[in-house]
Amino acid sequence: MVLVDLAFAWGERFESTTAPFIEEAGESLVMWIDHHPHPEWDTYAEDPRFVLVEKRLAPACPELVTESRARAMRERGVDTVLAHGDFDGCLSAVKVLLEGQEPYPGADEDARAVDAPGWGFSLSPRGARMARAFAHGSHALSMSEYVELLARSAHSLVAGEGMGRESGGLNTELDSLAEAETALIASVMPKAQGAYLPHPTLIVLELEKPLARSVKKALLQELESRAQVAIIDEAGFLTAA
Repeated sequence: MVLVDLAFAWGERFESTTAPFIEEAGESLVMWIDHHPHPEWDTYAEDPRFVLVEKRLAPACPELVTESRARAMRERGVDTVLAHGDFDGCLSAVKVLLEGQEPYPGADEDARAVDAPGWGFSLSPRGARMARAFAHGSHALSMSEYVELLARSAHSLVAGEGMGRESGGLNTELDSLAEAETALIASVMPKAQGAYLPHPTLIVLELEKPLARSVKKALLQELESRAQVAIIDEAGFLTAA
């Protein structure tokens, strides 16, 4: 198996979940590629199966799935790919299946733009459509429906489909989800007008009800255009960017 864009569990859950998983997997774990820093990374620094690069150096995971690493996976005989259930996780899995090749020109850049917003990366219309569809699906669909959407999208990308050419009605579903997410984001953007600056470098927005993660990210990006640090306070739960 290969794991991509999956972080080690934190705190006590590392000892109860991640460490036993690695031990039980043994030699069946061919490679683990990730970019979410963790204190236990040092434990596996000398193990060639672990490609662990901090987000500052790898803003998104697909760029770490290189041709040489994919070749090494193939030589070991990989039959299972486990990926984080989001846009850059999906693209990472696709690159494993395509032996390190991008499914379309600029896919790595799209992953960086989505996973590291505000860092100056460019997002193509193709990437924006799929990223917004996944974002909406993550909170509008059941878990099983969402996982199925990701899997079908991954196989569609491997097949060279995209931007309305997806088979089996997937194009219609992606369009519908992307449009719904765009409309949802537009509907909450006026809330940003209620933000205030307690300090020239800090902007705060207080909300009575929690938001979907994707919508909150869009609001944070808007607030970051007005101050260095943005905070959304959802009834005592703080998110900073």
